[in-house]
Amino acid sequence: MPAARAIWSGSISFGLVNIPVKLYTATETKDISFTSLHATCRSPLKRPYMCPVDNVPVESKEMVKGYPVGKAQYVILTEDEIESVRVESSAHINVNGFVESADIGPLFYESTYYLGPLETSVKPFELFRQALLRTGKVALAQATMWRKEHMVALRPVDGALVLTTLYYADEVKSPPEPPATKPITVTDDEILPIQRPVPRGPSPDDRGEDRGEDDRGPRTGGGAVDAGPDGGLAGERRRREEVGPPWRTYST
Repeated sequence: MPAARAIWSGSISFGLVNIPVKLYTATETKDISFTSLHATCRSPLKRPYMCPVDNVPVESKEMVKGYPVGKAQYVILTEDEIESVRVESSAHINVNGFVESADIGPLFYESTYYLGPLETSVKPFELFRQALLRTGKVALAQATMWRKEHMVALRPVDGALVLTTLYYADEVKSPPEPPATKPITVTDDEILPIQRPVPRGPSPDDRGEDRGEDDRGPRTGGGAVDAGPDGGLAGERRRREEVGPPWRTYST
């Protein structure tokens, strides 16, 4: 297996901790692409379209499409053959099942879009969004958009419904191999300085009784935000999800 190439190097920093790292690509698309060849000698063309073998310019009528299957090996396809298997865009997002959000690894998420209803579909749209919200499920669906088939996930986020295209399993790479070193043992004393700067998430039961009147968390509009179950960021998020997006005010 060839060594992974880093595309960026830097560090992870928090508090007094600084960890140098390298960044690697985690996904790759498996789109089918074709190579323009010189119809006479089947040589790949370079831009501007010149045949590197014959050293002559090549016009579009002298080009053919080839799918690479090996080094300097191509399967030649005609325009009619390509058009016969081209996928037409569809107006349907076909839900195949429902899974827990944690069942979809973060590396599988590709591009995210908002979904919104028409005026005639506000009520069923909101029922579907609320069903996903209250069950904590994510809908897995198949969609054909931009003449390409996609596996997508539908999930409620901050009072809206979003569609996220997903990578297929063969498009997600394995993590890079770490540098060859002696076996590493991490002791509790060594990990403690790293753990200490990592903030602990707020507890749902933390009402902030132990804090002063002027130290009750983030402020908006000059007033303190209560960190209790019905306040704070978590409470605001729950209210936004229950109220839903602006289109819920429309009559249906």
